[in-house]
Amino acid sequence: MIAPQQQYTIEYQWQGIMTFGKNKLPIVQKISERQLIGARLNGMGIAMGSKVADDLSKLMIE
Repeated sequence: MIAPQQQYTIEYQWQGIMTFGKNKLPIVQKISERQLIGARLNGMGIAMGSKVADDLSKLMIE
């Protein structure tokens, strides 16, 4: 229950693909000159997403 007996609206929705692997470390790598990948967050995208994004941004400027 989100808010019993209260009106609410959902402003944003998210959808995506959750990726899991035996290894618990995320994949953060440059796969070509113009492509990078940040994947396999094992269902912890909210918790780890900003760190992975930071790591990816550093790879972009290398």
